[in-house]
Amino acid sequence: MDAILGVSAMMQIFLVSLRVVFFLAAFLLITIVLLQEGKGGGLAAALGGQGAETFGVATGGVNRVTLTLAGVFLFSALAYAVATKESPVTGGGSRPGTEETTGGGEKKKPG
Repeated sequence: MDAILGVSAMMQIFLVSLRVVFFLAAFLLITIVLLQEGKGGGLAAALGGQGAETFGVATGGVNRVTLTLAGVFLFSALAYAVATKESPVTGGGSRPGTEETTGGGEKKKPG
């Protein structure tokens, strides 16, 4: 029961969920970093300082959340890269069914 390109259905579900975690972590990381108050005030000061009330007065928790999200982002990126890596045993050429053809319908030779 293989899906497209010979990848099983469970692997497809894993890859989709990994992409969702990756993009969700990226979006939340961008949002939290922009709301953090730095030396110049950051975007939170430009928007009227509403970001500080969202996370409370102490910023220790925000820094911890930022670090955790950065870890989730990196882990999901590395896991996706490893999960979708071509095997060197198969030659790493074109995937099945994607061979280029010449004008006469003949398969184009690599190189």
